Amino acid sequence: MFTVQDVDFATFEREAKENGVELPLEQTEIWATFQSDVPGRTPWKYLVVKNSDAAKSTCALVSFIEYETHGYRYLRAVHGPIYVGAACVEAGSAQSSADDTPSLNPPTSPNSSTSLSPAASSPYSPVNPAQEREILGAISAFVQKAHPKAVFMRLAVQHYFSAECASLCYPVLSTRPYDATVIIDLRGTKDDVLSRMKRRGRRDVNKALRESPAVCADETEQATASFAEYYSVMEDTAQRDGFVPAPQGDFERMLTFLGPEHCRVYAARIDGQLVAWSIVTIQNARATRYYAAMRTSAMRDFVSDLLVFYELCELPKRGVADYDLMGIGSSFNESLLGLNLFKTKFSQVVASVAPDADIPLRQVFYRCLRLAKWARSFKE
Repeated sequence: MFTVQDVDFATFEREAKENGVELPLEQTEIWATFQSDVPGRTPWKYLVVKNSDAAKSTCALVSFIEYETHGYRYLRAVHGPIYVGAACVEAGSAQSSADDTPSLNPPTSPNSSTSLSPAASSPYSPVNPAQEREILGAISAFVQKAHPKAVFMRLAVQHYFSAECASLCYPVLSTRPYDATVIIDLRGTKDDVLSRMKRRGRRDVNKALRESPAVCADETEQATASFAEYYSVMEDTAQRDGFVPAPQGDFERMLTFLGPEHCRVYAARIDGQLVAWSIVTIQNARATRYYAAMRTSAMRDFVSDLLVFYELCELPKRGVADYDLMGIGSSFNESLLGLNLFKTKFSQVVASVAPDADIPLRQVFYRCLRLAKWARSFKE
């Protein structure tokens, strides 16, 4: 059995530190402050899930942002819950002893090369399917009482494909979740980083270093002062790749609220003209390539390879040891497979991550939303 407590961020952060957990950036107070300035989003609560035993040990931590859209509200926890491994193991051992049932092993994804259990470099602690189902159920029950207007909650589910969690979770109504990513190990020298790439990764980086006319630099201060030039490159990228870019203000808010300690802009220029850039978030020793854009005119100039390698060389100076390229395709989400050719060449290892899922709180309302989505699919 698990209980859920509503706490302030100081307590939330203290619980994480005492249990040896590093919070993802999206589960911190500074992220909540950034989200509070985005129309339709409001920080909701910081929750601590505890074991109901005498020790009252902490098992999970989760921070929610409330989203209001199309006349309804839902809660989202990006990269949460974060599980506390030791407490979950203790809880699982107690339950197994009481129920006289064996513990369950993490299932595998339909992508045979990808396990849904966290990678060694993942910030998430392990939890088995039965424990995760019970913890998610406890969080769901708490939210239903504390926020009766919320239609569903969207969070990361490590054992998405397990029988236990399948009875609770649904595929997300929107966004494009992923269950695999590429995390580049930045430890050691530049040659060490290159040696851990696939052969084609080393080949393309070396070719870019020899032949690309681009010059790369950290342009965080310049982009924060005025993002118009950078947004023009994003508009070019969106037109080429067929998507609608986020408003310019979203990028400006991100840079302003997260600040240079947590958010950097790396850029490439040819003869002074901006041709590519990336926004990289930093939290402790983990960096994430959140956004990237490139002008169509620079597609043949090896700019992307040059810029990524520049980032791999610069980020360790800021204490970064792992660089997450933020999602690739798999059989879980084949719409992202177009990212794989580029991203997977920078590492020989694909890391598993917990994909997002929806957990309905108001069943009838949520069913209507799914029916509406199904109906729209026939018109498209």
